[in-house]
Amino acid sequence: MMKKIALLVFGFCVMTSNAQQLQELKANRNYQDYAYIDAISIYTKLANKGYKSENILRKLGNAHYFSANYPEAAKWYNELFEMTTNVEPEIYFRYSNALKSIGQIEKANQYLDKFIQLSENDSRAVKFKNNPNYLKEIEKQKDKYLVGYANVNSKYSDYAVTFWNDKLILSSNRPGSSKASKINTWDGQPFASLFVLNGKKMESFDALDSKYNISTPTFTKDGNTVYFTQNNLIKNKNNHGFTSNLKIFRADYVDEKWKNITELPFNNDDYSCAHPILSQDEKALYFSSDMPGTYGDSDIYRVKIFGNNQYSLPENLGKKINTEGKETFPFMGSDNVLYFASNGHLGLGGLDIYKIDLKDENAEVVNLGEPVNSSFDDFAIYLKTDNKTGFFASNRPKGLGYDDIYSINDIVRTPKPVPYLHSFSGNVMDRLTEVPINKVKVSVLDANFHPLYDVFSVANGTFQLPKIAGSPGDVVYVKAEHPDYITEEKRMILPEKAGDTKVIIKMDKRIVEVGKGDDLAKVFEIENVIYFDYDKSNIRMDAAVELAKVYEVLAEYPKMKIDVRSHTDSRGSDKYNQKLSEQRAQGTIKWLIEQGVDPSRLSGKGYGESMLVNDCEDGVKCSEEEHQKNRRSEFIITDL
Repeated sequence: MMKKIALLVFGFCVMTSNAQQLQELKANRNYQDYAYIDAISIYTKLANKGYKSENILRKLGNAHYFSANYPEAAKWYNELFEMTTNVEPEIYFRYSNALKSIGQIEKANQYLDKFIQLSENDSRAVKFKNNPNYLKEIEKQKDKYLVGYANVNSKYSDYAVTFWNDKLILSSNRPGSSKASKINTWDGQPFASLFVLNGKKMESFDALDSKYNISTPTFTKDGNTVYFTQNNLIKNKNNHGFTSNLKIFRADYVDEKWKNITELPFNNDDYSCAHPILSQDEKALYFSSDMPGTYGDSDIYRVKIFGNNQYSLPENLGKKINTEGKETFPFMGSDNVLYFASNGHLGLGGLDIYKIDLKDENAEVVNLGEPVNSSFDDFAIYLKTDNKTGFFASNRPKGLGYDDIYSINDIVRTPKPVPYLHSFSGNVMDRLTEVPINKVKVSVLDANFHPLYDVFSVANGTFQLPKIAGSPGDVVYVKAEHPDYITEEKRMILPEKAGDTKVIIKMDKRIVEVGKGDDLAKVFEIENVIYFDYDKSNIRMDAAVELAKVYEVLAEYPKMKIDVRSHTDSRGSDKYNQKLSEQRAQGTIKWLIEQGVDPSRLSGKGYGESMLVNDCEDGVKCSEEEHQKNRRSEFIITDL
């Protein structure tokens, strides 16, 4: 039976497949002919059973890090570093951040120090290098804030408090809205909706509701206009399922109803805009976005409001505020102090809340410190006009739900503290099918992973990045990102002669569709890994990790059947190689049966040297590596 696995990518939100979407998918496809495999789920099962490799551990660490599950990220990064220290510098930074979330500050700083050694010019490295005792500076803020647990929380996610006509409004995933049937398949929670505090009871704010996620509203002082975040569902053209970016909308309060709901013109299907907040004079709107030109995962932007849904072009607030990490959930105080959440500035772990006085061009970003910040995610601050009382959200332990709202009281202000040009172009394609991928965000980053430029691939998968300044021999990275694929990154060296370098990027699908006739070896990149030693038919120990991937797929899909096809190289006689390949096919089948696979689901055959993948025929001189490519097994799906 075909299965569709739901995916949530945090930072913004990219959602695929709720129940309604799955019904539409069923109506458009022959439901019995395909299976959808969650690669990260498979890798987790493999690792938990002891089948581990550097590639698997890196993917698991990154998957949990980018989903803000820092304790799990720390677990898998730890196992990766136990296996090897030969990893890209960014992994040191991510592991350091994840370690902070579990209170291992000293160890976190050790890995941050290693990151600095490998990436001296990265803004995060420079900040730590210039202030290695940053924790002592943050600790000075500790007695300046009084934090309490708000009495508006539920067992679901609650966050982003604001006020409308003196009524407290919050964003929440709790049930109770008129669209309560909306359920996120990825965590079982209802879609995000707005709720209002009436007396001592939280009630659905049905006046402004949506069939999709809706959150983080900001109201004008007269209460007649609101800006808010909502996701729009977009059906994929090149693959199955649905994706969604976040967008900002506005609405007018007319005759006691919210009308004229309008999408803001700077939204785009290719990136997210979210978490709007009005300036105190209501002439500007601040928000977070990952639009082209963003330094990291998301930055804080500002647009001027001209009226009649007309706005200036989005303005990035610059490198003092934005980093190579994530900046999000902005809030503007009545004194023109900007507050925001970030994991790119020096902090306690996860997202911390920071502030900067925009009136002072010499002001620096300040971490609010404990107890506002913690080693977990702290975000979505809201202050009343006195700038002394308000609320924020956190997923710290001992709360009632996934995210909880906390109150802030008695905030005390702290004292104000000739170019070589080269470009990259090329193609992005699906690794398995080699079909071009459209709307892939392709970025070029410097040696310290600072984003320089980014573009999106067009319909035929091609892209052209702008020219960058540098010198021959400089290291840069070309990164490809798409919500349906696992991020790919290529290390490049600028050539002696400036010009343009062609880059071919092949990406793995996050959710992989397979059908009858497909080879599981190609799906998991094991077509040249399940090797046998020369003149041997037993499964090598280093191959068991890869072969276990096939077992896990068979375990997840109990009706799936496969045909094991084994091949040899050309050395030896045809008759001998045919017999050897038969033995290898049976050896592979035997291993799967020993793991618990029903023999009736397995068939196999040896093909000897009849299907070589290169020119290493009899009499042709080839290296051992070239011969080894022919000693392989294939796993062809014969039934679902």
